Amino acid sequence: MLQALNDQGFLVTPGLFKQAEIIRLKLLHSKYYCPSCRKPVTLKAGSKYIAHFAHESTAICINHSEEEGLYHAQGKLQLYQWLLASRLVQHVQLECYFQIIKRRADLSFQLEGAKRVIEFQCAAISATEIITRTRDYQTIGIQPIWILGANQLKRVNSATILLSKTQEHYLQMNDYQGGAWLLFYCSNSKKMIKLNNTCLTGKQRTVGNLNVYSLYQTDISRLLQEKDTFLINEQWLYEKKRFRMATPSRLAKQDKQFQVWLYQSQLHRSVLSSWVGLPVKGQHLLNCSIWEWQARIYYDFFKRNKRFSLKQLQLYIQPFKRDKQQYLLLKAQSDPISEYLNYFLMLGQLVYQNSTYCWKGSIRTYKTLDVALRKDLQLCSLLNKALQEKICSHRLK
Repeated sequence: MLQALNDQGFLVTPGLFKQAEIIRLKLLHSKYYCPSCRKPVTLKAGSKYIAHFAHESTAICINHSEEEGLYHAQGKLQLYQWLLASRLVQHVQLECYFQIIKRRADLSFQLEGAKRVIEFQCAAISATEIITRTRDYQTIGIQPIWILGANQLKRVNSATILLSKTQEHYLQMNDYQGGAWLLFYCSNSKKMIKLNNTCLTGKQRTVGNLNVYSLYQTDISRLLQEKDTFLINEQWLYEKKRFRMATPSRLAKQDKQFQVWLYQSQLHRSVLSSWVGLPVKGQHLLNCSIWEWQARIYYDFFKRNKRFSLKQLQLYIQPFKRDKQQYLLLKAQSDPISEYLNYFLMLGQLVYQNSTYCWKGSIRTYKTLDVALRKDLQLCSLLNKALQEKICSHRLK
């Protein structure tokens, strides 16, 4: 832990002190106590790690955790000082203990009248642990903010990262207007990294708008409220090209089933319609790739249902759905099926009237891969134009 209570009951944070002051504290042989369990702790300081306190016995504190690494401890102190420097933030606390839920948050503060906590997570933990800790805070009316250590950021390129199924539980979203986002922080470079408008392909690859900030060039309020325009970017076109040109080998069970379905339907991934594989918010709520469920809707459901209700389509896709209650950080839950239908509505492929969708388009595949790639670019351009017009219309209102 980075701070402890002294004999007078005041919190001491030696990691913020200069080396001479830390040496003086050690020479005084003062007694220190854990803020959570009030048991004795010992001041630890050295040249290779940040000054901190350690329990004299690891079994006595109900909130005890393994020793933090330098990267984590350094990051917590930096984020603490960053919050203190903000004019918008009040009542900043480092390692704040909540007795009612027996949790110790890395940081707590008040923003716009609401209590918030930050969990700076630099080590991999289970999805169950993420859900449990998040739910605990929410039971006392606190919405936690998870910031991952940049040591967990697996970057593919300027707009793509690899995101595991467990890490999907860190996705956060405040309202329906913006997409889900993730925060990372590097304590070595003092850089905050935010991935906005995350779009998952279904196989860990996640595309979005990746923004990097020097820590003191931004603030917590901006990071929480910032939104990027949701458009189909060039990186998504690259993902579609990868899908079309892939030669499936050593497929997982779900992918094998999709490959068999394509074969039985006399379809090949390289020449599927450009309407298959469009980025949507909420892909994490489906347990198959974006290519699979959209291909099934386009080539199976639409082909057999020229008129249908949203409920009918939701029932069709039900076997591929996950429990949305597992994603507690998404205050707004985008429905990926409705998002997908909106693309067709924007370009007149579908008409919606009296709670019923009417299919007006044609089901097609392409003759060659070159044609398919050209059609991908054309559809992307048309949809982005429609999306921008929709955004402008919304702003005028």
